[in-house]
Amino acid sequence: MHFRKFTVLTLLALLLVSIVPITAQDDATVTITDDLERAIEIPTNPQRVVFASAEHASMVTSLGYVPYAMGFTGNAQIEALASLGSNMDDLSDIINVGNANEPNLETILEIEPDLILWWDNSEIIEQLQQIAPTLGFNPRTDAFAGEYGAVPGPDVERYAKQRLFASIVGLEAELDEQIAEYEALLDDVLERHGDALADLEWSFLDTGDNFQPHMYSIERFPTFAYNAVMLDLGITPSENMVNALAEGFGYDENFGYAQVSLEVVGDYTADLLFVGRYDNAPLNEQLMTLLNATPTGQAEQIYRVDSNLWTYHLVFAEIEVLRQIDEILSNGVENVGDFGSMAMADEDMEASATSFPLTIEHEVGTTVLETVPERIVVLEYSYADHLGTLGVVPVGFAVDAPPEYIYAYTSDLGAVEVGTRAEPNLEAILELSPDLIIADLRRHEEIYDDLSLIAPTVIFNSLRGSYDDQLEQFSIIAEILDKSEEGAEILANYQENFDTTLALTNADADEFVIGVLWSGGFTAHSDESFMGSFLEDLGRVNALEPLEGETQYLLDMEGFASVNPSTIVILCNPADTEFLDNLIDGDLWQAFDAVVNNRVYAFDRNLWSKGRGITAFELILADAVESGLLSDAESQGVQCGGMTTEG
Repeated sequence: MHFRKFTVLTLLALLLVSIVPITAQDDATVTITDDLERAIEIPTNPQRVVFASAEHASMVTSLGYVPYAMGFTGNAQIEALASLGSNMDDLSDIINVGNANEPNLETILEIEPDLILWWDNSEIIEQLQQIAPTLGFNPRTDAFAGEYGAVPGPDVERYAKQRLFASIVGLEAELDEQIAEYEALLDDVLERHGDALADLEWSFLDTGDNFQPHMYSIERFPTFAYNAVMLDLGITPSENMVNALAEGFGYDENFGYAQVSLEVVGDYTADLLFVGRYDNAPLNEQLMTLLNATPTGQAEQIYRVDSNLWTYHLVFAEIEVLRQIDEILSNGVENVGDFGSMAMADEDMEASATSFPLTIEHEVGTTVLETVPERIVVLEYSYADHLGTLGVVPVGFAVDAPPEYIYAYTSDLGAVEVGTRAEPNLEAILELSPDLIIADLRRHEEIYDDLSLIAPTVIFNSLRGSYDDQLEQFSIIAEILDKSEEGAEILANYQENFDTTLALTNADADEFVIGVLWSGGFTAHSDESFMGSFLEDLGRVNALEPLEGETQYLLDMEGFASVNPSTIVILCNPADTEFLDNLIDGDLWQAFDAVVNNRVYAFDRNLWSKGRGITAFELILADAVESGLLSDAESQGVQCGGMTTEG
């Protein structure tokens, strides 16, 4: 991993001798042993503490502490930090030191910290140690407590890691107050609901961020908030929760969950089922159909919950979880309370926000829809993304090399392949008896009349459309599906995430060039293309404008040289590795500023250039942050299919 070592170490040599850190209000120190078993002397009253991540910072923000500086690893963690007992009104008050995997060491040096709390497995612990005393910690280690039903023994305090963090910043008394609050509430709930608790079974499902349900191991993580509270209450984990792990796949040792199939989770019999994570994810809509048909769903005993309360093992989170359980029990197990059942009320299903017949104006004319379409064929991946995000499965879709997540919206749910996007099979489309076809201007304008003979057809400019075009198309499709209100809510939630990500962009970063690498060369995306305009909206500056009316066009080495951008973004697949090697081997390429300064990034071409929908946008935002592209940090390496990470 590249960290501008020469620059940083030179700065250290020149500046450390002259910097007097603003540390304690006195000169007292204390020795702390970190997870690397290093005994480090730190000030007893540190004022400028740098946290590696929101996961580290949450240990003390849940006690009312406001971090001085932090590594902003991703939007989900940033949102978690704001929700876990934090008294911060504005996260921008926290100094951003970059991605925890590739922090900006110059920034850390400049802010003169007197203590750094970092990941124990980081390769840069020693470099950080040259700036200020640095402790390496894994905030999750309290969760590893042995077999099911066990809690840490008498030699290991249940909240040992949180207590250590609290002691460092002088908040042990606040932690003790929270523990006392939790214990008092627990005794009260047990006294009032003890008889009911003995007969209940519970389960928890996390819908995850990769379009597969997650089932967390209660054996591996008994001290995570929901597990810990349920164990304290004596509520039995359902057989589903235990068996799902055995039937899962892709078990993650670091996070302690197994990915499980929809079929596995569609057979729940627990008295209480809690479902967390990403309310707007299409997977939740698919789960609704399955879970509402189970006895648990029929009894309206399925609850949406804040996933942060699940994944963070803090006293604050346990208190909130216990309050939720208390309210559910107080209102009757069959009552959904304020937490919301996944079941949809009949009147909501019958309500119609859109007036039909509906006239849709599109790129090649107008199309009248008499009723809400139910059998839709989509001929671009963006439309599959739009439908899936709104919880609708097409009956057919054109396919050649889609983003992997598209299958969760299409073939995994029964959609039929109808040829490729460039050459859809009209006979296959006809056999599906669709009541709507959604096509692309660039690819399908010439066959619009033929498609219209099969079913009402609307054509949008997706392939060559801008970022704003894709957002507008999503809203129109939501209207077509009679889901305008839901679509507006999804867009609002997404915009929140977008704005949070935008705040992480380095406004001083110079121009970029982005394009797709393939057998025909490098197709550059101008500031009016989808990806070119997306990154511009994210605060980076595109070096290229449209050429001869085309928003995307081939750019050769001479074209690159004439621009010599500070950042180059390459979109390619593993099959394009040969073309990447040919591109970067030349002497001219090696002289470009972006190459010299290690500002060449590579991402999955399928995701970044083909999805073009809200779900794709969310995944792209995460990539842009984690890679360091937005913060203008050094690249972690270039490899077709995505970023390579070391360590």
